Amino acid sequence: MLLEIAAGAKAAGDIFNSATNVVNTLNTARSVIIEVDNKSGFSLRKTGDHHAHGGFSEAPSFVLDDSKADVFGSQSKSGSLFTGTEGDVTYSGSGFIFTIHWDNPWAGGNSSSANVSGALWPIFNIEHEIGAGNEKAHARFGIYKTAAVYKLENFESKQWIYSNSDGRFETFRGNDYSDQYWKVSKGSPV
Repeated sequence: MLLEIAAGAKAAGDIFNSATNVVNTLNTARSVIIEVDNKSGFSLRKTGDHHAHGGFSEAPSFVLDDSKADVFGSQSKSGSLFTGTEGDVTYSGSGFIFTIHWDNPWAGGNSSSANVSGALWPIFNIEHEIGAGNEKAHARFGIYKTAAVYKLENFESKQWIYSNSDGRFETFRGNDYSDQYWKVSKGSPV
């Protein structure tokens, strides 16, 4: 129990140190500190990013392991007039895509959004929020696994199902597979 508490304190300290480093790189009129919390049960690999306005002061990590957090920064470009910072980052996991978006405009309120898509999307909850303010607004995004996943195989294709909160198995696409011969892959849930 004591080791778990120590590990949690170390993880919190690591996030604080990362956030402090990012804050020190932000130096323009519009900026966002972005935190991504991965509790998906899978590693996430950054597959793309885009800025409609601004750029990274500190770039996101290429890989975000399960039960880890990443902190990075986005800001308006030096010398730009009447623009803020707006961008997104896309991550791929095993069977899903997780996309985050933030906007700290020159005029108006800040906003954020997040989306998960792909074959495994039903097993995740996602959260997002962004603080107010022009400089160093904190945006936080999270992806959380909510159900056990099992891989089923038949002779022609591989499909994914999940066990929902009441223990029933459901398919991701809502198809009726009652006439198929399925078997649960050996081992514990994916």
